[in-house]
Amino acid sequence: RRRRCVPPSCGRAGSMDAFFAQVQEGFEKLGRDISVAVDKLGSDYNRANGALKRAETARKTGIVTERNARLSAFPEYVCELGEAAKVVDVSENAIASLPRALAGLTRVHRLCVSHNALVALPQGLCGRWVSLKVLRLERNKLASLPPDLGELARLEELWLSDNQIESLPSSVAKLKRLRTVRLARNRLRFDDDDDDD
Repeated sequence: RRRRCVPPSCGRAGSMDAFFAQVQEGFEKLGRDISVAVDKLGSDYNRANGALKRAETARKTGIVTERNARLSAFPEYVCELGEAAKVVDVSENAIASLPRALAGLTRVHRLCVSHNALVALPQGLCGRWVSLKVLRLERNKLASLPPDLGELARLEELWLSDNQIESLPSSVAKLKRLRTVRLARNRLRFDDDDDDD
């Protein structure tokens, strides 16, 4: 058998003190690790529980508030609201596309999808949003807009700043109620018209 060598200055009592100090340090570290795990679990639970509460509130009120909710996809329950949806705010997330099922939101009058990662809007949605007054799409990655944008007959505000848009569809001229348009920091090019008429 090999015998452990104990430094003479410490003696048996010193080695026991060191042992208990190590055990105590181990328990303290374990306690900290458990505390961090419980905090994370609680945070995840609160986030999930919060999402359920927001969905429940949206079903009752028609107002969707998923702003800065760490979403990477458009929430499915919003499409299920259909005509009940009045205001939808999914700003400040990481949503890259809009589902075609949003065509069912025929009575939505305010749609905010700013500060996301949208690269395009699906064709055919604009013609269904007959009540839409405010469309906020600033700070995305949009390079173009759908040709049916002009079908948003009641649109009053169009926010498109900080995208990569190079041109606007000609149907924009049909937006007779439009009061506010934000286009700053895009790649818009306008052809010079030398004709006087």
